[in-house]
Amino acid sequence: EEMEPEERQEVKDLLEFSEHSAAGRMTTNYIAVPGDTTVAQAVQALRNFDDDPETVTAIYLVEQEGALTGVVPLARLLLALP
Repeated sequence: EEMEPEERQEVKDLLEFSEHSAAGRMTTNYIAVPGDTTVAQAVQALRNFDDDPETVTAIYLVEQEGALTGVVPLARLLLALP
């Protein structure tokens, strides 16, 4: 009852999946940055992430319209030059 309507709907949608299914283990909170983002900017996006940073395994690269163009695993990000 104390949740915002949008947040409440998101939780309701997620609860429809079994916790033992792939969909039940997914999150709707992720980090997406433009494809031309630098490593330093991606790290800053991770620092600014409002949710639990331990849930982040990759940074998603998107076009201006939001279409996915790539995925960078955190391990690769950590080993890259700024």
